[in-house]
Amino acid sequence: MLTADEATDVATALLKTRNHEYEDLKRLHEYSEGEAVGVYMPRDAREEYRWIASQARVNLIPKIIEEHTSSLSVEGYKSPDASENLPAWEDHWQVNRMDARQIGVHRAALEYPASYVTILPGDTAPAWTPYSPRDLTAVYDDAVNDEWPQYALHVRKTGETLALRLIAPNEVIRFTAKNADATPVYVGTERHNVPWCPVVRFASEFNLDDSADGLVSRLIEMQNQVNLTTLNGLVAQVFAAFPQKWVTGMDVPIDESGRPVEPFKAAVNRLWMGEGEATRFGQFEAADLKQYLDFREDTIRLACTIANVPPHTVLGALTNLGAEAMAAAEMSKTRYENVLRLLFGESWEQCFRLSRYVAGDKAAMDDTAAEVVWGDTSARSWSQDVDAATKLRSIGLPMSYIAEKLGESPQQIPQLLEDIEAEQTVVAVNQARAFGVTGLTADEAVA
Repeated sequence: MLTADEATDVATALLKTRNHEYEDLKRLHEYSEGEAVGVYMPRDAREEYRWIASQARVNLIPKIIEEHTSSLSVEGYKSPDASENLPAWEDHWQVNRMDARQIGVHRAALEYPASYVTILPGDTAPAWTPYSPRDLTAVYDDAVNDEWPQYALHVRKTGETLALRLIAPNEVIRFTAKNADATPVYVGTERHNVPWCPVVRFASEFNLDDSADGLVSRLIEMQNQVNLTTLNGLVAQVFAAFPQKWVTGMDVPIDESGRPVEPFKAAVNRLWMGEGEATRFGQFEAADLKQYLDFREDTIRLACTIANVPPHTVLGALTNLGAEAMAAAEMSKTRYENVLRLLFGESWEQCFRLSRYVAGDKAAMDDTAAEVVWGDTSARSWSQDVDAATKLRSIGLPMSYIAEKLGESPQQIPQLLEDIEAEQTVVAVNQARAFGVTGLTADEAVA
């Protein structure tokens, strides 16, 4: 247990850590939401140029993140020797609406170095709460190997002040602060009776040298290049796509003050005319906008390669591909998402163990055999799925396993198995009657 002074010192240190990281996290957030332009703006740029620059955003990063998060979906939590989900799936996961909220956890883990889920005692079940690192800062004694952080600080703005929660082993300490630079003021302590800091980290990378950076940080330079090429193309479209005309051998008129008057104004709907034998007209070649488009497409392809996303999912240039060709095109994406499932899967299993512990199952922390079940989102045709299911059944695999591979949800599988059993019973009864078998029971089963 921390004293009020000790807790204040820890909260102050964590608040400084948060302030140090916040600008970098804010920058990652802007790129993740497609809000950053990332192009050079001359100090004396005209308003017209600034307006064009504001339109020069091709939101590449949000699309790439969406491609990965849409393929990551936890659909169950089972022990190796059980066909049905453990009770924690319905009692904890479903109660906390994690079917939908898991998307935010995965997305934030790709945007930032990490995302977090806190699990604390709730009114009817353990309360799971996802956080981005902009709202929650966690510190570890050994950031690579420690399962639980030492402390975590949640910061939330309430009106003109900040509400702070220091999450520690066995307790949550509350503070208020005038702003992010002020010293926290102790408010009170609440016990949660978990002997660890109940915060689970989700990271999209794992290495032994330093902390993960996330996917977005690797794509910022590519996003800037795409935006810059788009800006240059838009400027060329406005100022150079229309062929510039020239004229020689013409006397330039002079106004009353003796200043030369521009004889022509170039426009698409204007025709130049001049008198005099020496007058000659001509025009320069228009800018080739295709070069800008090709260069931008090449940059997008490179960014997709770095992000392990098939370029056609971002560019939209997809020809008629068969299922096998589609699977080959998405091979790098599939491999990368398998790595993400390993990393995120360990964190979700940690969440389940912690949640069961909070609910009173003290032996749950030793249950490292249970694992989460991921939905299958690989690119296959329905005919391939049916053919594979038929072959799996022919070698004796149970229907529950096959239904799971076909993408049926854990909630649908029990009802599906009941319907199959009922149909098989009806078939058996009809066959028995056809052969003159009597002595059927009340439930239509053969006696």
